[in-house]
Amino acid sequence: MKIRYKIVIGIIVSLVAFNSIFSVFFIFYQNKNEHARLNAKIRDTNLLIEKTTADALWNIDKNRIELGLKSFLMDSEISGIDLNDALGINNFSYRKEEFTNFYLTPSPRILRMENEVIGKITVYYNDSVIQEKQNSFLVVMAVITLSMILLSTLVLMRISNKILSPLEVLVDGLKRVDEGDYSHRIHVKTKDEFKLIETYFNRMSRKIQKEFEDRIKREEELERAKLAAEKASNAKGYFLSSMSHEIRTPLTVIIGLIEIMEFTNLDEEQKKYLKRLSSSSAALLDLINEVLDFSRIESGKIDLYPQELSLEDLLESVVDSFILAAQAKNLEIYYFLDNNVPEMIISDRGRLRQILMNLISNAIKFTKEGEIYIIIKKIFEKERKIQLEFSISDTGIGIPKDSMDDIFLNYNRGQSNYTKTQSGTGLGLPIVKKLVELLGGSISVESEENQGSTFYFTINAEIPTLENRNSGNICLEGSRALLVDDNPTHLAILRTMLREEKIDVIDIPDAASAINFLRKGKDVQFILTDFQMPHINGLEFSRMVKEDLQITNIPIIVYSAQTHDIDRSQNPSISEIITKPIKKSKLIDVIKNTIQCEKIHIWKDMKKENKPEIIMDKQKFTILLAEDNDMNRETTSILLRNEGYSVESAENGKMAIQIYKKNRPSLVLMDIQMPEMDGYEATRAIRELEKGTEFHVPIIALTAFALKITQEEAKKSGMDDFIAKPVIPSELFKRIAYHLSIS
Repeated sequence: MKIRYKIVIGIIVSLVAFNSIFSVFFIFYQNKNEHARLNAKIRDTNLLIEKTTADALWNIDKNRIELGLKSFLMDSEISGIDLNDALGINNFSYRKEEFTNFYLTPSPRILRMENEVIGKITVYYNDSVIQEKQNSFLVVMAVITLSMILLSTLVLMRISNKILSPLEVLVDGLKRVDEGDYSHRIHVKTKDEFKLIETYFNRMSRKIQKEFEDRIKREEELERAKLAAEKASNAKGYFLSSMSHEIRTPLTVIIGLIEIMEFTNLDEEQKKYLKRLSSSSAALLDLINEVLDFSRIESGKIDLYPQELSLEDLLESVVDSFILAAQAKNLEIYYFLDNNVPEMIISDRGRLRQILMNLISNAIKFTKEGEIYIIIKKIFEKERKIQLEFSISDTGIGIPKDSMDDIFLNYNRGQSNYTKTQSGTGLGLPIVKKLVELLGGSISVESEENQGSTFYFTINAEIPTLENRNSGNICLEGSRALLVDDNPTHLAILRTMLREEKIDVIDIPDAASAINFLRKGKDVQFILTDFQMPHINGLEFSRMVKEDLQITNIPIIVYSAQTHDIDRSQNPSISEIITKPIKKSKLIDVIKNTIQCEKIHIWKDMKKENKPEIIMDKQKFTILLAEDNDMNRETTSILLRNEGYSVESAENGKMAIQIYKKNRPSLVLMDIQMPEMDGYEATRAIRELEKGTEFHVPIIALTAFALKITQEEAKKSGMDDFIAKPVIPSELFKRIAYHLSIS
């Protein structure tokens, strides 16, 4: 309902209510006054009648009585008169015909003459006059009320047009602005406050219109910038992909030729050069992969592939790949998993491995001496969801405080003294940070310059099944071990490993103290000692125990990072030798075998399969190599023939199909980018030829475009496997052997 109608209705209701209240009050007041007047009149009239009729009644003058009484009936408010003598003989009664009811009937009045009662008179009155006055008043008030309502309605409608019309204009203006018509302006004809409202409204709408137009303009500019950025990103991706392809193609030749040259007769200097060449090519390949990884992460095109994995196996394989690099710098690597860390988790094995490889590689790079240790802890576990914390610590050069906030930034290489002396792209830690975040975690670092660094990162994972960790081996439970190691970190790790198997551990930091301990006749079931210790090394300690102390019944297990330096035949006091870093499963097996613990169940990863080595007569297999690059084709052919395979080669897809039709090969190595017919088209043609037959030749894609979309396209075309260039010969031979064994 509009405001004007609300105002009119409100005022009309107010008028009616006021007039009604006033009328009721006035009628009540008038009725009270009229009745008071009538009562006074009754008294006066009764007195007058008494004076005029008393003498006539005394003399029994009926004519005068009748005449006198009838004269009083002429009063409109007197309805009737009764006159009775004292003896009841003469009774007079007069009534007005129009009145049948008597509203006011006073008590009879006694008539006296010379103090003697001569009769009584009763006068009847009515209030019709009062009622008539009330009715007249009500009519007047109704007329007045209706007149006021009509007049006020007309006045209010007139006033509302003056007052509310501008308000309606304002409301309409607000509605149109709300609907997006920012160019609308309002105009009012008044010169009061509504004129100010018009001014401010129009000023506001102009500002909104300008801001809207500016926003539209900015959005258009942003859209153009977004399209330009997408084009630039696509161009960058295409450039990186093309660059990768162009670099990987000759790199495949280099790696292949290095592999071939290793089988030729080389002198020591040539072998040294070849080793450096191999190392440089591997570094170049790592660099290409790092740049491409960063490009994928930046563009959001990197995907995760969660799978069940064993953390211990993963950590062992990662550490194994760095043992030689650590030994070259005389560094020791330790690792440890808390006992409450589950054996199996579901996560992306490849990305987790990439994170660990990068951080451990950096630790080795920035550490000249000392140790590197990796620890995995469980942060929390709930409903088969788990958060794990990995820490990689080193005793290296540390990170300056002014570089702490920058190490995870993109392209940070060369921005501080910390990084200026180091080689690389500076993308390693930014990639690690992005990968950690993809795995649902975060990364941080603690470091002091020249004191070492510790990188912490967390990941979120799932637990595939209920885990039952080793509750202890029966034969080891309760046994006592003497642990001798001068390195407190390694001592603590080994002590925890043994105590998890419920082995009682006495740990001593040097060989001399251990000798004194044994001299006291302390009983232990086996001794575990480090090889490299100051003053007395592990071999000398073992000899002293066996020869000087004459303790021959306690097996001694020696561990070292350089086990090839220990000759077992020259050291009969040693029972077993373990290579560092020590794997817990390996350590427990060695201890059990050493103390002749038989027929005891050992907890193992039941998911681990020990696949037998594939043995086949390679000469009976023919491999078709489809490759347009002459050097790649020649190098790969030589590698395959040296491995024992027969090789046929084709320069493009058309030639590959012709060779396939003429002499079906055992396996096809198919380059993707080739002239005349590419690898996808050639593969589809081969699969068409195979339809209706039981023959299926394995086809492995070879390409320098190591992108996911390329792998997916290869799979759609009918290829069985995918190998990115540069081709690592060992990986190539492994894939070929696998597909030939199942085909």
